[in-house]
Parts: sequence; structure tokens; C-alpha cells
Amino acid sequence: MNTSDIFTARLRLVAITPELLDAETASYADLAARLEARVPPEWPDSNWEPHVFDFFRKQFVEHPETIGWSRYIVLPLPEPTLIGTVGGYPISAEEAETGYAILKPWQRNGYATEATLAMLQVFSAQGVQSVIAHTFPTMQESIRVMEKCGMRFDGEGAEEGTVRYRITLPSS
Repeated sequence: MNTSDIFTARLRLVAITPELLDAETASYADLAARLEARVPPEWPDSNWEPHVFDFFRKQFVEHPETIGWSRYIVLPLPEPTLIGTVGGYPISAEEAETGYAILKPWQRNGYATEATLAMLQVFSAQGVQSVIAHTFPTMQESIRVMEKCGMRFDGEGAEEGTVRYRITLPSS
């Protein structure tokens, strides 16, 4: 997959490569320099890291073709500040899972929706036909993002207590 930046009306999405992942785990100053962006003191949210780094590293080694799927850093324009992440991974050639997270000070501005819609376009261009996402039923804001992206309730989620949402993508 391509690791070029993705631009939307208000965002720049930067693909996490193994090198950027190393920078992020080494120091936020190094990450900021490489991104040419500010890393706010809220980064990372205590619920996100560092458990995902092991997943990404394993994914990059076992499935290098997924570099550029796993995680994009979300930077609003014109003054880039690291405000969250969006990404996904292939479940099969036809199906992918997506996820997103925006730091609290930047929530409720449509950034998660805008970033996720961009990822759905990327997945569609890769031939993905169906995309799922999981959340807890109590996370109404997350459900709202999924619904704004065209996803609909699709049953119980993979983890206990979660729900799954799905969208069928139009054929390219």
C-alpha cells in the first residue's frame, strides 16, 4: 500500500512507517521533527499506547504490505498538531477493519469522521468491499462517527461487550 500523505479538506494524514513508529517510541521531539508538527502534551491518550506498538511491529514484519493501512497520524491544517490516529488492517482481500481516535481537546469537530471517510476511500481503491469497526455501546460519539460514515449496526463485536458496525463499499 502507498505510504503517501492523504489530504482532506481540513486534514493531513501521515502513514506510520516502521521508521516513524521507532521515532514515536524513542521521543516525541523526534516524532514532531519528522512530522513537522506539534505533539501536544495530551499525546498519547492513556487508553491508546503502548500496547498497539507491538501489534503494529508484528503486522509490519508479518505483512509488510499493510504498511500504510495500520495507522495514520491525524494533523489538522494549516497548523499541524498531532490530534489523533486513524487506520485499519485487512481481514481478507475483500474485508478490512478500521479504527480512529481523536484527543479530547479536538473531539466533536468532525475530525474522526473526515479521517475515517478518507480511509474508506483508500480501502475502496485497494479493492476492499466491506469495512467493519468495533466499539462499546456506551461510546455514543464513536457510534455517531460510524453512522456518519455510512456504517450500520452489524451485531456483537469481537471483544466481549462490544458491538460491530459495517459498511459495504461501492465498487471502484
